[in-house]
Amino acid sequence: MNVCDQDMLFELETIDEMMDSLWSEDYGKHLMGVEDLLQKHALIEADINVVAERVKTVNQAAQYFIDTDFPEALGDPERITYWPGNLELIADRQRQLTEALDQLQKLAEQRPKVLHESRQLWQFYWDMADTEGWMREKEQLMSSPDLSHDLTSIGLLQAKHRTMEDELASHHAHFNEELQVGRNLIVAKNFGAPKIAERIEDIEEKWKSLQALSDYRRKRIAETVDFYQFFADADDVDTWMLDTLRLVTSEDVGHDEASAQSLVKKHKKITDELDEYRNVIDALHAQAEALSPLDSDSPEVVGRLASIDRRYHELLEMAEFGKQRLLDALALFNEADSVDQWIRQKEK
Repeated sequence: MNVCDQDMLFELETIDEMMDSLWSEDYGKHLMGVEDLLQKHALIEADINVVAERVKTVNQAAQYFIDTDFPEALGDPERITYWPGNLELIADRQRQLTEALDQLQKLAEQRPKVLHESRQLWQFYWDMADTEGWMREKEQLMSSPDLSHDLTSIGLLQAKHRTMEDELASHHAHFNEELQVGRNLIVAKNFGAPKIAERIEDIEEKWKSLQALSDYRRKRIAETVDFYQFFADADDVDTWMLDTLRLVTSEDVGHDEASAQSLVKKHKKITDELDEYRNVIDALHAQAEALSPLDSDSPEVVGRLASIDRRYHELLEMAEFGKQRLLDALALFNEADSVDQWIRQKEK
């Protein structure tokens, strides 16, 4: 075997080894893995260019032996070591080397295409994972059992949820763009198309669940606003009844017939207002009935209405008692005036 043949065999072995690496079905198991493989492939392509130059040099040397006669070597034992050997074998080696290099270069052209497909696939997965993480964060916030404790705080919570809904609507456009990237990969027949379709279906369902959760929380917050508004209005009713109670239970019955008559008129005005206030209490009952079933049937609401009804009836009774006391006082003043007049007449 001469030097030329040795060089050709060496290059064939080198090409075979490089082809083995290009036949690999490892296209990366994550985005960073694909980037690493692309960098390695760039190095392989650089090595292929070096090998191609060496193959060109070896083939040119072989062609020289094929095209050149060596008559001076014939019959000269001292120069027989320079004999190129079997020219057919050298030509066959040339052909093998050229074909192997051609196949190597074609493989080197094909592998980056698959690696780029893989990068697109894993980039899609990366974006979906990022979006899914964002969705989980919002889901945790929207699943919070905290519905505040009064009208002021629930108002702030309602404003906060509106902001979150705006963020959700804004992110939905970006979400659709990401899904469209996946659909485009399916149309382009990316090798991960079946998995991409599954991922799109899965994350679309999760988005629907998040939207439903957002709608439910908005509804629940609005119901809680009504809930606390009911108690605020109930507090107003209690305050009014307490003020009215102070008036109808006053021990002031006047000091003469004129002042007693004035107090009777004033008391009648209060009792008329008290009778009319029944409409306010009925409206409060209707307000409670309009609450969500979860709230309208709650012990807090039922108990508060019962307390207000009881106090109202007690107030009516106290008003009637106060009225009678004033009438009795007025009658007494009338009788006292009559006695006083009789005494003055007798004195005359």
